[in-house]
Amino acid sequence: METMTKEQTVVSLFYLTNKLKDEVKRTGWHQKGIKRNRVESVADHIIGCQMLAYAMYSEFDYDVDIDKVILMLAIHEIGETIIGDLTPEDISSKEKSEIERNAVIKLTEMIPNGELIRDLFLEFEEKKTKEAEFAYQIDKAECDLQAKLYIQEGCFDHLYDRKEFTDSWIGFDIGRINFDENFMSVLNTIMNNDMEVKEHVDNPIQNVISFYTLTNRLKDIKREGERIWKVKKEKYGSIAEHTYSVQMLELFVYLTYNQDVDIKRIISETSVHGLGEIINGDISSLLKTKEDCNDEFVAAKSVTDILTNGDILLDRLREFNERNTIESIYAKYCDKLAPDIISKIYDAENRIDLNNQEGNPLLENPIVKRYLEMKESFSTMWILYGQEVYKYPEPFSSISNYVLKNDVSEPYTKVLKKEAM
Repeated sequence: METMTKEQTVVSLFYLTNKLKDEVKRTGWHQKGIKRNRVESVADHIIGCQMLAYAMYSEFDYDVDIDKVILMLAIHEIGETIIGDLTPEDISSKEKSEIERNAVIKLTEMIPNGELIRDLFLEFEEKKTKEAEFAYQIDKAECDLQAKLYIQEGCFDHLYDRKEFTDSWIGFDIGRINFDENFMSVLNTIMNNDMEVKEHVDNPIQNVISFYTLTNRLKDIKREGERIWKVKKEKYGSIAEHTYSVQMLELFVYLTYNQDVDIKRIISETSVHGLGEIINGDISSLLKTKEDCNDEFVAAKSVTDILTNGDILLDRLREFNERNTIESIYAKYCDKLAPDIISKIYDAENRIDLNNQEGNPLLENPIVKRYLEMKESFSTMWILYGQEVYKYPEPFSSISNYVLKNDVSEPYTKVLKKEAM
């Protein structure tokens, strides 16, 4: 593979992992004949795992480094960018693990400082640390909780009996996975009861179920900007998918530029930055007011109040919003830069028609209007807007300029699949 600049490396890796939002499907749901307007993506699943991890950590006081767990969960599906989402019905768990492990090892050999991802992934797979064992149980249990919600909502083919499906799906995992007693308590509860959202109660199992059920909406609430710009997609992106894409950008900038920041803290802050949107919905950054931001924080508190130790999450969100640390400033720039890169992908795929923007309120923004009057493309307008408004420092400004002037693509998939042949 040809040597790439740092900017090209970051953008290419971002493009690769962006596949977990759109291209790589959660195969298991489709195999079961799910009938739903919006089925979760792999990226959605990752954020669902992070939310469940926070809930279990809060309510059962696990002795783990929760920030390390959140980072581990952020990268635990990275092999699926190459091999896709394989289920036990496609291939044995042992075979899948071997194929995925090889793909991740080869991929991380191409990534600057990629041993961080490699080591975290292998730690997760081998389950030899407290964090890895906890994260592994989270990954499996999250699928079971999601299955319960889907069957509860009537999302599967009518041939499935509700209780029979729940018992077989969750019972299958209980039979093959060594869940600890806390996870077993949660899973046994949802096998026999619907999942509901309740205010904080003196019952850790119910608090886990309530928090997960409420934050699961992050997978369904659409990114408002995509709707406003009438992006031509099968489904609009979710808040969860946006959160995941920002985390990936944060990680790849950190590795490629060897940044002197606490990447675990950054990923954790980003994981909770959309909690208020569960209640208030997504508002485009071009339309959001200071009052909207304040309301969003209050809404986020109502979500974290479900948990016994929800202040942990609220403190991370407060830091993200106030931008008074190196980590929170870094996270904010990535939050703004990620959509810039995606805008270039949308242009390359002809997903936005600037001649079909009737009723778009963002056209009234003076900066947007100025660039569009210059007959710029959507991505050029969007990237220049970001540069003008957010005044990116290095290395973010170099990345932004690279995206402005170059097409975006990724060579990793082609190289790895060629090696596998």
